[in-house]
Amino acid sequence: MMQPEELRQIVDFLKASRRFQHVLRFTPQPQGGHENDAEHSWAVAFACMVLASRLEKEFGVELDQLKMLKMALIHDLGEIGTGDTKTWDTAARVGKGEREREAMRDLLSEVPDDIRAGIMEVWEECEKKESLEAKIVKSVDRFDPVLHRTTFNIGWKGVVEDEHATAAALDARQLPRHDFSKTLTAIYEAIRDEAVQEGLFKV
Repeated sequence: MMQPEELRQIVDFLKASRRFQHVLRFTPQPQGGHENDAEHSWAVAFACMVLASRLEKEFGVELDQLKMLKMALIHDLGEIGTGDTKTWDTAARVGKGEREREAMRDLLSEVPDDIRAGIMEVWEECEKKESLEAKIVKSVDRFDPVLHRTTFNIGWKGVVEDEHATAAALDARQLPRHDFSKTLTAIYEAIRDEAVQEGLFKV
């Protein structure tokens, strides 16, 4: 049975984590407004689940799918404290990792030690992008907004600054995150090619 203090800490953390759904991203929704971090994180986790068997076949390994899904669900949790940052804003992204690390520490400061350590361990592994699971999550995290824009015919024109609203500029941001995997590169390229065909980029 949990002690009252531990129970309070866990309930308070669960309440704080609900703010995730109010962190708005720079990804417009078709009905107006913007996607939130909770929606995006669910989409990343779902895609990782769908693609896991194909990626295991590509790399000839058994992925730690539970850890991968945990990474997907918490990879942006620090944005509760920092907010979202545009992927194409190079200047704003300087120091982003450390700001989010500090925000994670603040968010977890009153959480029981075992929960805090478990979440931070998974978050740090994801940030380092060294394990295969982390590389996969970070790849899906990067192409998910492209999938979203293409799915809902939103595009980049008039939404993203002109110099960043081209297919070439998108490739420069995207391909380095996917190039370790033929599977993930092919998925990104298929999504991008559809966006090009639909005229969603500035010409």
